[in-house]
Amino acid sequence: MQLKSLVISDNVLTRLKKIILLITLFNSPTITAFADVYKWVGDDGNVYYSDKQPKNIECEQIRIEQRDVDKCASKAESRRRLEEAEKKADQRIEERQKKYTANYASKKAQLAKQQKCLDSRKQLELLKAKLPVYRDTKGKLHVVWKYDTYKGERKYLDDTGRTSEIKRTKKLIAAYCQYPGDSEAQSKARKQWIRSELCVAAREDLKAIKRTQVRAPEDAIKKKQQRVKLYCTDNIINAPITLDTLPTK
Repeated sequence: MQLKSLVISDNVLTRLKKIILLITLFNSPTITAFADVYKWVGDDGNVYYSDKQPKNIECEQIRIEQRDVDKCASKAESRRRLEEAEKKADQRIEERQKKYTANYASKKAQLAKQQKCLDSRKQLELLKAKLPVYRDTKGKLHVVWKYDTYKGERKYLDDTGRTSEIKRTKKLIAAYCQYPGDSEAQSKARKQWIRSELCVAAREDLKAIKRTQVRAPEDAIKKKQQRVKLYCTDNIINAPITLDTLPTK
């Protein structure tokens, strides 16, 4: 018997049970033909079956031991014992799915908190920059600098507004960050903020050069593409310039 691994829906599960029963009752002298059917919950939360035991995965083996069933047992008794074994396996699978769901929800909440921590740290660096700060029409904060690409309406923060925002942002850092006073984490957030700003500018430059009516030279396009790669690649966090030294518009 060669069962492929598959995600189990209600219909598939019903068919699988029928296949198991038919093979057990008619194609094998004993119940032990089913000793190697495995059932487990995948990383995606779905249930899978296979006749091959998965490596490094906790699974349930649906089995009726030969010693538990007399060779002359009736088909009805064989069916009952097989369904009982399936029911017990289902209960263990259900418990594992609940555990998976709880762990997934916890991990998702933790990642969301970490992202809010990073966003708050980046906003603090924006507010501390020696550059004018404004809100766009969606309420997002920006700084006025050489590579600013925002074209919409702006609402600038005065000194009082900036001070108030800094206090509010520090409270967010205290709420979302495990170690609010971690200077290394704050420095890393600054680099990531600068890089994200440069990434936006680089992408806009590339779009602009491609929109021109006259075809731009290939080497000019290539340079723009390299700049996008430099600032928009996740593993590159060291920008060669800092916002403190950039001229304002």
